[in-house]
Amino acid sequence: MSANPNNDSRDPPPRTCAPQPGPQFAAAEDKPALDRVVHDLRNFIAPIRNVAQLLRMRNPAELDGGALADMIDRQIDGIGKILLRLSELEAGSRGTGGATAQATSPAAKGPSAPAQPRRVLIADDNAALRVSLSGVFQDLGHQTQAVPDGTEALRVAREWLPEVVILDVNMPGLNGYELARLLRAEFPPSTMKLVMMSGDTLSEAAVRGARTAGFDKCVDKLAGVQAFEAILRADG
Repeated sequence: MSANPNNDSRDPPPRTCAPQPGPQFAAAEDKPALDRVVHDLRNFIAPIRNVAQLLRMRNPAELDGGALADMIDRQIDGIGKILLRLSELEAGSRGTGGATAQATSPAAKGPSAPAQPRRVLIADDNAALRVSLSGVFQDLGHQTQAVPDGTEALRVAREWLPEVVILDVNMPGLNGYELARLLRAEFPPSTMKLVMMSGDTLSEAAVRGARTAGFDKCVDKLAGVQAFEAILRADG
């Protein structure tokens, strides 16, 4: 059963959420050992950054809440730099291109002027990320639906017609690349923007592959909500 917030009413998610199952681990046959470790750690870290943003947005006048959010972000930034270095070392050992400058990005230090409200579909098999990112978007005034796999995302996209679809790449069943090709065949960029949300650092090869599949933008899961908001704002 999906952990879909399904928030057409724009009601914010509960302030306290039941524990969510952790992200699925990358299949051993799909990735080198070090890449698997980096990917899985990043999928655990990304929801923490979203929660930090929620703390900052919901308690802007509370010094303790803001200080706690800033502390969380500092720890995430430090871990993110380590993960980026590990990815560069792994890429160097294989003779492939390293991560691009998009791999990390500072998190927002507070809510900015909101972008025009949009319908945003999020597809990721990491339940904690779905709930936390949906909560941030709702607090920013957007409508969200969140689904755990590509097959459900395809159904919701066709019925709900979101303006922006944010897709994880490594989903069970229909993966993000396959889903992007299907959606782009039905919906042009002027109707539906496709954003690749990667749990891996964004190499030049990964960005090229995303463009070929039909994605309009690529975002690192650790980049923070500011990166997603910039995409929504640019789409306005």
